[in-house]
Amino acid sequence: MAELLDEFAKRYVDPLMKEAGFKRLRTRRWWLPSPDGNAAFVQFRAYPMDPRIAFHVEASGIPRVLREYYEGGSAEKPPKFDGGFVRTRRAAPPDRGPASHLGGYVWDFLPDTMDEYGPQAQDYLRAVAIPQWKSFLDPAGLLMAAHGGPSRDFAVVGGYGLEFSQVILRVDDGNPEVLEAMIEGLLLKRADPKLLEWLRQRVRDRAEGRR
Repeated sequence: MAELLDEFAKRYVDPLMKEAGFKRLRTRRWWLPSPDGNAAFVQFRAYPMDPRIAFHVEASGIPRVLREYYEGGSAEKPPKFDGGFVRTRRAAPPDRGPASHLGGYVWDFLPDTMDEYGPQAQDYLRAVAIPQWKSFLDPAGLLMAAHGGPSRDFAVVGGYGLEFSQVILRVDDGNPEVLEAMIEGLLLKRADPKLLEWLRQRVRDRAEGRR
């Protein structure tokens, strides 16, 4: 079944993602960088549901500061999915058929309906999913996605809480004293101390003119 999903991606998703500016990493994986170092990452992950071809559509938004932390200061390479500020799972199109009992987040079609399903999926991706993924390149879009956004047509399956999110997104332009206090509070909650200490040093470097 994975081969048929690969074929679906090659026929119907690769051209659409290229049109939208995404770069293909490998089969069923793409990324979109911004000039200021932020990035979005998309993957179609197979889901076992024989005889149907089924999959999750997942995306990760990665701000520049986290790319620098996870990738050793380089923003030139494609991002690591696990380094995402927010990780989402896109709901299937409204007319999603048999997978509806799975909560709506499994996309699926029968092998002999690929050429019928493909254009419908393209329309939905172009109109709904891709604009949201592109919004991950902007801090406001990332923060909105992290907390569910204006609708529930996607699920947040990983990321940071509100206060931690604000520290990450404001570390390079927020008030240093406020950020220091927020970091101290998060450290007391034992929330990823290694990343928090790295962020605190970044705040201090900026406050002392070293950034």
